[in-house]
Amino acid sequence: MKKLILSATVAALIGVASMSAMAANSGLVGVVNVQKIFMASPKVAAQKKTLMAKFATKKDQMQTAQAKLKTMLAKYKRNRTVMSKTQQQQAQTQLAGQQTKIMQMGQLFQQEAAQAQAKAMGGFIKQLQTAAASVAKKDHLSMIIPAHAVIYSSKTMDVTSDVAKAFNG
Repeated sequence: MKKLILSATVAALIGVASMSAMAANSGLVGVVNVQKIFMASPKVAAQKKTLMAKFATKKDQMQTAQAKLKTMLAKYKRNRTVMSKTQQQQAQTQLAGQQTKIMQMGQLFQQEAAQAQAKAMGGFIKQLQTAAASVAKKDHLSMIIPAHAVIYSSKTMDVTSDVAKAFNG
């Protein structure tokens, strides 16, 4: 097992070293800050605004349901000493039902929002890949690597602004 781990580590180091040597010798590697492009992109901001509007109603419904639960709980706490056992059980059942409803609404909301965001980001990733490919072709680069995957790179290797221009086109 130790030999397998050692072999994998050596192979990874050789791979990184050969990539580094290739990058140093050929200068055909670019680095792009994807997060910076997405944060500054009007297209991404517009999509975020659209998604926020799309899910605003569901968010409001959840907040209303949470406020109702809070009110029900406060009423129960205030009146439980004068309630009969049956009334207490009914109130507890209603509270549990409301809490379950909120949890289900929250889970559904999160799933739908995550799916919509993933779909939108998938489109943006394809557009980013196309933009990066056009910059790579124009600048005769063999490869463009995300900045978060690079420990160090020269500022001359940064093609973020060019890719951002192509992305926002």
